[in-house]
Amino acid sequence: MGQIVLEYDSPVSLEGSIRSAINKGIRMLEAGIEITEQALMDFEKRYKMASEDFFEKMERGEMGDSLDFIEWAGEFELLLKITEKLKALKGPLK
Repeated sequence: MGQIVLEYDSPVSLEGSIRSAINKGIRMLEAGIEITEQALMDFEKRYKMASEDFFEKMERGEMGDSLDFIEWAGEFELLLKITEKLKALKGPLK
């Protein structure tokens, strides 16, 4: 992992600013996850299938290419990416 070294007159203030920025990013990603999960639940109810099962079938070419399915797959991929970013952002706070 890379390391960033910053010099600042007041290290407490700098650390607080960095933590604040990270926490804001975390809140934004968590909000994005909530929105994406709601969209996925809507698709799951409509098609009576879990998103994970749908996505596996979609990747195998078993679902066709309707606009709904493309959107559903996009939402699922978005959730995976947002979740990955959230884990990365929470890492430095441990």
